[in-house]
Amino acid sequence: RFDPDELAALHLATNLVRLEGGSGAGLARLGGAASSGAAGSVEEVGELPFHDSLAKLVAAAIERRAVSFPYRGTERRVEPWRLSFHRGHWYLVGWDVDHSEERMFRVDRIGGEVTEVGPAGHAVGEGPDPRTMKPWEFGAGDSVEVRVLVDADQAGWACHRAGVDGERQPDGSVVLTLQVRDTAAARSFVVEFLEHAEVLEPQWLRDELVAWLEALA
Repeated sequence: RFDPDELAALHLATNLVRLEGGSGAGLARLGGAASSGAAGSVEEVGELPFHDSLAKLVAAAIERRAVSFPYRGTERRVEPWRLSFHRGHWYLVGWDVDHSEERMFRVDRIGGEVTEVGPAGHAVGEGPDPRTMKPWEFGAGDSVEVRVLVDADQAGWACHRAGVDGERQPDGSVVLTLQVRDTAAARSFVVEFLEHAEVLEPQWLRDELVAWLEALA
């Protein structure tokens, strides 16, 4: 449960940013309503998309409960840690019980009812932060290590865009190692540099990119 100061902050936040299609009922579930004098009268300044699963996921994170839900055709068991909003989407970060690792899920891709399945058993961790992740790092599947070679005249910008230092080559070019879940986003990153970048590994992704470019020609 939240203390009075935390509830006052929540009260202010729910007035400043309204959940589209939601209601104030979720606040009561998190520990009651803040006092009327705590936040005063404020004006809405934004609107966030509402999803039916949000209240249950927030409650599970606070109460340290595990939940299950269908996600991309598979039933997932997750111990929620936190919810983040980034670029128009809500993301759930938590412990994936069945895969025994930290995972992130896009809430609007939850395909059905969120159900409590018992107490959480894993310690709360930091998990990935969608605000600092690159487009190719989003996704529900396992990540694939992708190596990309970028010419010397584009190397600095490529390292900055990818958020990695890369392996500098004698001719000034750089090899970037990316952890990729969304191959289409990785492809977009590579073609941004035109003829100055190429996928080195894995071979199947290199072949896929070549076929895609040939189809456009």
